[in-house]
Amino acid sequence: MVRADGVVIADGNGVGRGLNRRVSGLKAFQLALAGKRGIIREKDERGQDAFISFAPLGGFLQFSGFGWSLLGLQHTEEINAPARSQGRAFILIGLAVFLLIL
Repeated sequence: MVRADGVVIADGNGVGRGLNRRVSGLKAFQLALAGKRGIIREKDERGQDAFISFAPLGGFLQFSGFGWSLLGLQHTEEINAPARSQGRAFILIGLAVFLLIL
């Protein structure tokens, strides 16, 4: 969860635990601030390639909200890890079968 100034106020580790992280430079944050929702691929604030989902958090009835946004991040390394692992397993199995045939 991110304030309108780009400061992270809650993440997977908890709420307000000395986060002091700013994500105002992320395109996903700028889009959420503009009222858009979606998923884009970009480098996170640490420079790692990631898919970032984003949405503004609106208010309810007469309450207009605080201008906060919600960002969800998944690094591409984590997304691709199962496929890489399975690919290596197929190569090893194929190599074992090939050696058995010889």
